[in-house]
Amino acid sequence: MSRNQTNRRVDAIRAQSSELENHLIDEYSSGRLSRRDFVRRGTVIGMSLSAVGFLASACGTGKKTGTTAGGGGTAVQAGGKEVQVRAGDKAFTARVRIDTPKEVQYFQHGGILPFVLRQLLKRD
Repeated sequence: MSRNQTNRRVDAIRAQSSELENHLIDEYSSGRLSRRDFVRRGTVIGMSLSAVGFLASACGTGKKTGTTAGGGGTAVQAGGKEVQVRAGDKAFTARVRIDTPKEVQYFQHGGILPFVLRQLLKRD
């Protein structure tokens, strides 16, 4: 999709949106809200997930959204990283993102479940 088409689609969404939804879009596109907060607030006020997802990618600021904890301080960009996934004879490309220090911990532990189990074991 060209930049011109993207702008037209954003304008069409904004024309159908309420004042509150347009305020939220303005806050995100100016960089005052993180992508995560934009998605959370958008779904709370009733914006469709498809519109929120499109707007998040079209209006994104490209600013850093988090840093890796214990990873040498390298920032994780909003765009994420594309990886190739292969399972048997199937393959596809996926975009991987780690936005928060807590997500970094989940990743370092091999997922949410291993992380939670280790935390429970530490308590006992």
